[in-house]
Amino acid sequence: MTGPHNPHEPSYPAAPPTAWPGTVAEPRPPSPPPRRGGGAPIIAAALVFAVLVASGLGWALARADDRPPRQAPATTTASTAPGSTSTTPADSSPDSSTTLPADVAVDAALPALIRFVEEQRERAFGRPPEVIELAEADYQARVVGSLAVDAPRRAAAARTYQALGVVEPGTDVVGGLEELAIRGTVAHYDPARQQVWVVAGGLSPYGRSAVVRELTQALDDEVFPVVQVGLFHRVGRDTALGSAALAEGSAGRVEAAYERTFTPEELRSSQDEKDARAAYAVARFPPRLRLLERLPRIAGVRLLRVTAALGGTPAVDRALNAAPGTSEQALDAEIWAREEPAVYQSPLGAPGPVLDSGRFGLADLLLTIGGPDPLSTDNVALGWGGGAYVTWQHGESACTQFRVVGDAAGATSRIRARVEPWARSADALFATMIEPGNGREVVDVVRCA
Repeated sequence: MTGPHNPHEPSYPAAPPTAWPGTVAEPRPPSPPPRRGGGAPIIAAALVFAVLVASGLGWALARADDRPPRQAPATTTASTAPGSTSTTPADSSPDSSTTLPADVAVDAALPALIRFVEEQRERAFGRPPEVIELAEADYQARVVGSLAVDAPRRAAAARTYQALGVVEPGTDVVGGLEELAIRGTVAHYDPARQQVWVVAGGLSPYGRSAVVRELTQALDDEVFPVVQVGLFHRVGRDTALGSAALAEGSAGRVEAAYERTFTPEELRSSQDEKDARAAYAVARFPPRLRLLERLPRIAGVRLLRVTAALGGTPAVDRALNAAPGTSEQALDAEIWAREEPAVYQSPLGAPGPVLDSGRFGLADLLLTIGGPDPLSTDNVALGWGGGAYVTWQHGESACTQFRVVGDAAGATSRIRARVEPWARSADALFATMIEPGNGREVVDVVRCA
């Protein structure tokens, strides 16, 4: 349903909810945009889980020659000499790689895996994380427990997902992502305890690459503020994706380098296990929910590919010190390089108890209206300038209002042309209006479910 355009006053269709807010607070002067942090409002809960998931699905693999095995002393706690360094780039297959048995004990594999991570990241652990083997049930309980810090945000975000139609009403977003986190992984780095938890029972090639990934996050966490417990609780949520993407991108870059050392047999084994885990996710979760889980990894691959090509590991380190401040920056390396900030948007009011609110970022917009390929080049280049959203309780349902503006008049027109047909098909209320005080045209939508 589409309301008539009025250049000065919002005009909303006569449809539920009956108390759709039709006024805009006078804009306050914008605060300087954050230079570090990460993610997008309605994706906050999914980002927490994405940092946890060590499955590495979707990473490109390449075959490598067989390598002689390394001899490593047995240990259950990671430890290395603090002075060891290497200049081997992560885009190569280093001579120091190792071929291990198909399934190897954690303590036997660990020294070589730590050494590989240090060589790829060109720095040594100052305080190596404790690596703990856990029975599967204990592993799952610890991973779920580590999510508790952000439980309120996850529950609020789930209501927004449902109100906007990102997932169907009744979908257990929080429980589903928890299930993915515990069943889709075999290793997990917990930054609060500085521990890497590993499912006991020996490491397959896939398991070793998962441990490499988590060790990389542990090493980066010593120096760079991108792997943080409660990150999404402490920072604005449209800022959270950038940090999550860089953490995932750096870890995935080292993981991919490790997989390039696999023999053909190891590569097949690892891919088979990835395929099985991917098939489980496809069977259990709707497409948008799977995209929410993968979004930091997808963005991180894009950002780190460009960054590493320009300057190798030193450039990656510089990037980790200056995370994208908006989800648009996280999805578009050029905008990140320009440090293009978000256009300030006034907070939105609500006619009922507020469940969730914040910046409505580019990632939110694309997940909502982006069609079958939300992260296509054309979608990312829409010209998002800024946005805000609020979700409130409306009877037995939740309603979300979002307001977005382009980074220029032409960009707002493009966004309007994409949002309006989606609003009609999604039974959402749509209007355009001019914000008082600054004269900007904005696109305004309400949807309930």
